[in-house]
Amino acid sequence: MSLKQDFSNAVKNHFVKIEPLLDAEFALVSQRTYPTSVKFLLFEYDSPQFSQDFSVSVWSMNAEGEPVGEVYWLLKDKVVAVPAETYEAEKYEEIDPWHIASELLERWLTKRWSKTVKKEQAYPAFIGHHDSYFKKNLLTGRQVSWD
Repeated sequence: MSLKQDFSNAVKNHFVKIEPLLDAEFALVSQRTYPTSVKFLLFEYDSPQFSQDFSVSVWSMNAEGEPVGEVYWLLKDKVVAVPAETYEAEKYEEIDPWHIASELLERWLTKRWSKTVKKEQAYPAFIGHHDSYFKKNLLTGRQVSWD
């Protein structure tokens, strides 16, 4: 088994363990009452922080792409995105763990959002790294550029 595959399996196994927590959070986020000015939700993550916390924030956004209200942190103080013993393991340094974990996280969140949230009740929702113009639609999985 390659290092990349070994790392990916460890991350995916961790995600499976925390799915019930994430699904409950997604239900809360999608069922919240937002101000009428909110037009979409923006999920952003900070991959260098993956071993320290879950590091995914949810911003309610208006039509101009400006935040409305306070940021919400998914799974705050409950779990980390990737356990430190995996994310910071020396053996994985050469495979770019932050990039692989980011891709896995986006795919997993997209899958869980579409399974948890009813499309007809959901705000449009996007996910991406906080430093990137590229975001992924959480319902369709399609990538868009916000540049």
